[in-house]
Amino acid sequence: VLFNFYATESQGGRLNIYYYRKSSWKRLISKELSKTLDGYVQVDNAEAQSRMKELGLSKFRILPKANGARMVLDFSSSSRLQSLRDTHAVLKDIQLKEPDVLGSSVFDHDDFYRNLCPYLISMRSQSGELPPLFFVVADVFKAFDSIDQGKLLHVIQSFLKDEYILNRCRLVCCGKRS
Repeated sequence: VLFNFYATESQGGRLNIYYYRKSSWKRLISKELSKTLDGYVQVDNAEAQSRMKELGLSKFRILPKANGARMVLDFSSSSRLQSLRDTHAVLKDIQLKEPDVLGSSVFDHDDFYRNLCPYLISMRSQSGELPPLFFVVADVFKAFDSIDQGKLLHVIQSFLKDEYILNRCRLVCCGKRS
């Protein structure tokens, strides 16, 4: 089977396995890759190596969709997480000290829950019972590619300070051995 077909999941059905003839899969991938790579510039090997050290390597997958395919990069490797750790710490600090600056931004499910609970309590206290609530989850097509970089830098400079001091502490305790 693997000699003639490419097996993959789809964007909508993670539990289902889909089989594509290798020739069809190759056509789909080449079309999507050319559409994506049109907006990028080729860099020389030295610059590519330097960027790979900063960001780390990622796993690259292509998931079929109804109208094409979606490229997925998984930057969960430890090197990528290390490079973003300081940025995440700065953003969390800004969120704690100046919550209005980042608006309703949440970093994880716990943040979402912490923001949702007070809202639900206020809704229930106003009318005695909780009205029906509807949640919308939206996926903006090429969201990160379509952000105006100049505008983003202008917004960030309004609240970002030139210097942040990051402290890392560890506590080592002597415990009883059993």
